[in-house]
This record gives sequence, C-alpha cells and structure tokens, in this order.
Amino acid sequence: MRVRRYRKWRIGFGIVMAGIVTSWLVVYFRRLNEPLIGLLNSEHSIARYDVIYALGKIGPAAKDAVPALLTRLNDEDAKIRYAVTNVLKQIDPEAAAKAGIK
Repeated sequence: MRVRRYRKWRIGFGIVMAGIVTSWLVVYFRRLNEPLIGLLNSEHSIARYDVIYALGKIGPAAKDAVPALLTRLNDEDAKIRYAVTNVLKQIDPEAAAKAGIK
C-alpha cells in the first residue's frame, strides 16, 4: 500500500514540476528571441543557420521571429532558405502557409 501511494505521489509531483519547468522555459525563451532575431542579419551564413535552428527548437514561443524569418526566405544561401521553410512550419504553420510553404 505504502509503495503505491508513494509512486502515485511521485508521479503527480513529477507532472507538476514538469509543468512549472515548461512554463519557465517558455518565458525564458521569449527573452532570448530578441537577441536571436538580431543575429538573423549576421553576414555569416553559419551564424544565421544556427539561429534558425535554435528558433526551431524554441518552437511556437518564437513567434516574434516570424517576420524576420520571412525575410530570410530570399537569402542567397540555399541551406538558409531550406532551414527557414522547415522552421516556419514548426513555429507558425499559418504564416508558413501564407508564405506559400507547403
């Protein structure tokens, strides 16, 4: 009996903690968006690619970056254009569809 109660409590506590950590991460990543968006204008394609990848990992919390990502659809580097199309689908599927990304 005691073991079962403990396991239930532990699982419930884990779920609550996961929710708290997730909400904290969303707030933290929103603070990171502004410097990352600034780096999208870097002259180095590797830096731009890394920023795009990071924004994709942040996910929907990075919606502030969508206008800057849309400007990168015309980048001279094909890898950047490809990365932007994939990341836009993850961050904001509606904006991706409006931009003609399938």
